[in-house]
Amino acid sequence: KATHTAFGQTALTVTALDDLVAVVMLTVLTSMIQIGGPDATSVFGTVVRLNGVIVTMIVGALLLVPPFLKRLNRTASGEIGGLAIAGMLLVTALLSAKAGFSAALGAFLLGMIVSTTGKNERVGRVMNGLCDVFSPVFFVAMGMLFDVSTFMVVWPMALGVFVLAVVLRLVAAASAL
Repeated sequence: KATHTAFGQTALTVTALDDLVAVVMLTVLTSMIQIGGPDATSVFGTVVRLNGVIVTMIVGALLLVPPFLKRLNRTASGEIGGLAIAGMLLVTALLSAKAGFSAALGAFLLGMIVSTTGKNERVGRVMNGLCDVFSPVFFVAMGMLFDVSTFMVVWPMALGVFVLAVVLRLVAAASAL
């Protein structure tokens, strides 16, 4: 029950920023892998495209999601609302993937939008069952994608990204205090 204290709000802010940095880093690294290396112009183009996709998805979701959820809450049960949010989650993930970015980006952005509606606990209760079902599927899928021989080639870059993530997290935590 410490969520509403100053410490709890700081911890939640740092966690949200950490997630945002992770999504952006995964998106940039994925595009670097697709183009075959760290070409500065293509990374810059990817970041510009990423910003465009993020702004478009946030504006679209802010205009569409809250009114849709209000109308749905007046006419449907909580489970139907949860299924509607799951459907929107899949749509935003698909749009993000079609734009050439990670599906996690779309899911993260929709989660941010849904959190502004004030229905967090209700949505969380409905989504718990889906989390229990899809968590093992996610980890099995990620494990199947892992290629040790590729990691042996790119370990210096992976170590650099790890160090960068740790340093950025420390900077974010220190600046939040």
